[in-house]
Amino acid sequence: MTQAYPLQWPASYPRTGYRKPSRFGRSLADSRDDLLEQIRRLGGTQVVISSNAKLRNDGLPYSKQPAVNDPGVAVYFLYEGEQVVFACDKWLDIGDNIRALGLAIEAIRGLERWGVSQMLKRTFTGFKALAEPATHKEEWWSVLEVPESASPDEIRKAYIKLAQRHHPDKGGKADQFQKIQNAYEVAKFFNGMN
Repeated sequence: MTQAYPLQWPASYPRTGYRKPSRFGRSLADSRDDLLEQIRRLGGTQVVISSNAKLRNDGLPYSKQPAVNDPGVAVYFLYEGEQVVFACDKWLDIGDNIRALGLAIEAIRGLERWGVSQMLKRTFTGFKALAEPATHKEEWWSVLEVPESASPDEIRKAYIKLAQRHHPDKGGKADQFQKIQNAYEVAKFFNGMN
């Protein structure tokens, strides 16, 4: 399953170049709780809110957060047996990005309430959390610095080592860190790892 920290940005989602302040005016705690409620009402389960926010013992972000370099948020959950993902990094604040995700899911729930549930199923086809296939430019094992035949344990250890070394909060570059994240997701997909 996807990790809540650090941010596990979905490989197929482009990143926002210029973030701006929002006018939502809600606390992170209220936004977080509303997002969870919207997913519950939709019928989603096994929710993971992935971000660079500090986490409580239950894996959810604390309500008061210091500013972080990357306020992006991705929410992963199971919907009708499929893992789906929604992501937002348009706003300067983690809480505002969580709020935007809650509003988006509330709007999607409207499709079901308004009697167009077939459209709801088609909508979710585009939100499936699929691993990005490896490209010929650089294969996952090359990025993770392991042999292609590496065991799941070797892959995890290599990922942790590289993620710690290249994490933006420790002076690493965000694009290299994202490349490592993407390679690990592909490795998990091809090696049947959770």
